[in-house]
Amino acid sequence: MAAQIFDSMPSKTVLSWNSMITAYSQNNDIGTAKRLFDEMPDRGLVSWTAMLSGFLDHGRITDGEELFDRMPCRDVFTWNVLLNAYARLGHLDLAKHLFLSMPEKDVIAWNCLIALLARTHRLEEASELFQKMPHRSAQSWNILIAAYAQAGHMLEARHLFDEIPQRDLIAWTALLAAYSQNGHLKASMEIFHAMPMRNLVSWNAFLSAFSQVGDVESSKRVFFAMPEWNVVSWTSMCQAYIHSENLDRARKFFFETMPVKNRVSWNLMLTAYAERADVVQAKMVFDSMPEHDLVSLSAMLAALIQAGNLDQAKTFFKTLPARGIVVCNSMLAAYIQSGHLEEAKELFFRGMLERSLVSWTTLLSGFADKANGSLDRAKVLFDEMPDRDLVALTTMLAAYASRSHLEEAKSIFDALPKHDVVAWNAMLAAYSRNDCLDKAANFFHEMPERDLVSWNSILEAYAVAGHDRLAMKTFETMPGKDLFSWSTILAMHVRSLELHLVAELYTSLKIEGITPDEIAFVCLIFSCSHAGDLDRGVHHFKSIALDHGVEPSKREYGCLLDLLARAGHLRDAFDLVANMPFEPDVDDWKSFLASCKSLDDLKTASTASKSSLELDSRSSVPYVLLTNLCTPTSEQKVGFRM
Repeated sequence: MAAQIFDSMPSKTVLSWNSMITAYSQNNDIGTAKRLFDEMPDRGLVSWTAMLSGFLDHGRITDGEELFDRMPCRDVFTWNVLLNAYARLGHLDLAKHLFLSMPEKDVIAWNCLIALLARTHRLEEASELFQKMPHRSAQSWNILIAAYAQAGHMLEARHLFDEIPQRDLIAWTALLAAYSQNGHLKASMEIFHAMPMRNLVSWNAFLSAFSQVGDVESSKRVFFAMPEWNVVSWTSMCQAYIHSENLDRARKFFFETMPVKNRVSWNLMLTAYAERADVVQAKMVFDSMPEHDLVSLSAMLAALIQAGNLDQAKTFFKTLPARGIVVCNSMLAAYIQSGHLEEAKELFFRGMLERSLVSWTTLLSGFADKANGSLDRAKVLFDEMPDRDLVALTTMLAAYASRSHLEEAKSIFDALPKHDVVAWNAMLAAYSRNDCLDKAANFFHEMPERDLVSWNSILEAYAVAGHDRLAMKTFETMPGKDLFSWSTILAMHVRSLELHLVAELYTSLKIEGITPDEIAFVCLIFSCSHAGDLDRGVHHFKSIALDHGVEPSKREYGCLLDLLARAGHLRDAFDLVANMPFEPDVDDWKSFLASCKSLDDLKTASTASKSSLELDSRSSVPYVLLTNLCTPTSEQKVGFRM
């Protein structure tokens, strides 16, 4: 209708042209918008800016940049349009260059770049830029407070709050929200009660402190104390049930009690099921939604991906009417995680209208993966990236480190703008796994902060290198231990044949409440086998399924076979090889053959030898073992003579 009216107008004003360009752009018809722009007899600054916004909003960055360069004049708003586009896509270097080129900067431009720096984990740069601002708005303070809060730097957030010259309700609420988001319940209560005034936003921020940790009772108390409720309040209450892992109660509250819902509340419920890979319930919520946005589409896609239904996810993705960058990134990540690199590459280069820094980094992580990727392809993509953040640099560092390219890895490490614990760990792992124990130890002691990954890395390095005392000292010093820590130290004692310590460590592991894995059980049964403790070994094998609900693995069956054979239960060992839920391989039959010690075992041994040779006819081991069995020992010869 608007187009018909426009076409029938005898004379068209610049305002009418601009309105139609904007309308077509907002309705995803950027081609018609561009045609109208080209047909305009006179174009003002608003016309140029409208067309620029159209290109950038549709991810046509190159077209937008070309149009920007052709503009006869620009104002601060025009510069901000392009700056915001770079910020939205995470193109930090381009945004910084544009910001420095701006002849005039308003507070919006400053806030935009500060927010981008904060979002790309450059808090120090964001703080420095904040200090240089000639004028600050309330939003300037709140952006940085929120950035510190998101990074968990609550001391800095509080210090910044204390510096605000005039604290308004927004500032108080920003600090309250910061404490709430980081789970500081006591501080949240102190701030809430110290506030000189409150509004509904403040109450909702306080409510979220309890709802996001699943504290249903405290959430109820705050909820019923509120002077009024809105959809945010109801959604927070629903969140409390979800985070308390009571999805049935959450669903009942959502569908039967909540009087009003918005897209956020619908997406909250949908995401809860998606994160638990409950495709049936997720689909039910998805189909009940009055409308879908990028979050809901991404959540439904994530539900299919989490459930391992990659084919269904691909089909769902292809049927989407609009594929925003968030949805594309989800599909890209699914291809990467499932090892479908070619499909990921096809989507990235041919199926995505726009690519964010997350897109580039996701594909880079796939190419950098040692199991499925290629270092050469990772390097080419890394060089093509329009911008790189700490994640991208650390990903490339890990790619070099995992392939023993230590010089290249160290070069990237030294060039990092900031060394976080992930980067330190990647470099430490590179030294640890490439027989550079001295460098690994020195590097470990230089680390400004360490997490469990750091401790496990140096523990593994000592254990594999045979430095048992250093490994035990590290193990005992660790501020925390996980399953990897315990399995590493168990395997070390098995390699050193200090089998008497394995049972003690296993008991300690259980006391700590850690569920043993395959390595732990293999070590335990192996120690029983070499100690001749048949009953305890069989008990541990049975406990894998009975106590932990996991079917024993091939390696665990192999340990049981060795246990039975060493204890002289050859008939049971033979039956195990023949009837275990895995196809026996040549090593299983060789292990059995090696345990046959007398001519009484000759018939069974012959069968085992035949089975072994069927699997590997070139091996001479079965012949040797069978020959040894048939050759009488000196004691047997005396017995024959008698």
